[in-house]
Amino acid sequence: MRFQVAVGDTGASDFSGSRQLLSKASGKGCGLKDEGLDEGTVHAGYEFEGGMFNRVRGWVDLAPWLRLFRVLRLLASPSYLACSIVAVIASSLVLNAFQIFPLLKADLFGPSFSLEIATSPSSPLAISPGQTHLLSIAGLATCLVAIWAPTIQCLARAGASLSADRGLPPLVPTIKLVLRRLLSSYLIPIILCFAIAVMLLGLYLISLPASFMDHHWLTTATGWLVGVVGVPIGVAAAGAVVATPLGWCAMVCEPDPDPIDSISRGYESLFRRPLHLLWYTLIVSLLLHIARQASDYITVFSHAAWSWIAVRMPSPIDFAAAASQSTSLLLTAWFLLLACGLLGGVYLLLRRDTGGQDVEDFWKPAEPDRQPLPELPPQAYES
Repeated sequence: MRFQVAVGDTGASDFSGSRQLLSKASGKGCGLKDEGLDEGTVHAGYEFEGGMFNRVRGWVDLAPWLRLFRVLRLLASPSYLACSIVAVIASSLVLNAFQIFPLLKADLFGPSFSLEIATSPSSPLAISPGQTHLLSIAGLATCLVAIWAPTIQCLARAGASLSADRGLPPLVPTIKLVLRRLLSSYLIPIILCFAIAVMLLGLYLISLPASFMDHHWLTTATGWLVGVVGVPIGVAAAGAVVATPLGWCAMVCEPDPDPIDSISRGYESLFRRPLHLLWYTLIVSLLLHIARQASDYITVFSHAAWSWIAVRMPSPIDFAAAASQSTSLLLTAWFLLLACGLLGGVYLLLRRDTGGQDVEDFWKPAEPDRQPLPELPPQAYES
């Protein structure tokens, strides 16, 4: 059934014909079948009074943060755990190269770890007590970023896929995707450091006149101005701590990798949805706290499993220290695996809160076309 609406002198006849057709369809004794229609072809109208729960498909629509609990499946993946272990071992080698090591105390009755960091006097980071080489610190940070940027992206993409209910992606295709976008991902911290350095240079230029003229009023005015200008610089530097990992997630979760767009997504999540970010941070902190408590219990029982062997060793102290370090390495990798996976889920939730894009709208690269099998010659199936 088609209605024609005209503008001009013929509009009255068209509207009257439409009214007659509507009255005929809705009149007594007339149904939809008389006009060749059925209930499947006529829109029944929108129902706005049904309530919120009638439009909810599941609990994740009411509480999207429940999707983060799906990331716990990542802990049972041997391949992704191996990826995290490799990154932890590489980081340990870098720290040993710079002669930075966590203080370890071990005895027969159980190891205890200190959070303090000891720096050897011969370390390239040490000039004198309380002073360090700036270039050595930059080199250490560069090595750690080079190791953990691709690791975070691999694990975060796996966590994002689980949060979007798309299953756990295979590790090898994920690594290939990360490596294709790795150079662009390295640009994110470089761009942020360059932008902050330019702002610091501007701050220095503002204070330059006061350093050459010894006037009390000029020094005071410059101090006030520098203090005010330093606030947005501090905000940008603090926001880089959030924008960098979220930008790395965007580089591997979006179809078009763009460092500038990824940085803007990170800052947008921080400044437009700070309460959402705080809430997701609390949920992640709770899950990580539970994982940490579980790892502590595992450490206790692991120690009980091999402590009776240590007594029979020629050097029980060295044996206990080595066993404790291996247990600590494995549990640290397990803990970081969960943390990076949750980061991917948080990114999708913040993307939903800022841009309205559904969490389940998770990009997957197109699979290559499979070549069809060659046809068999007639001699292969003809007798």
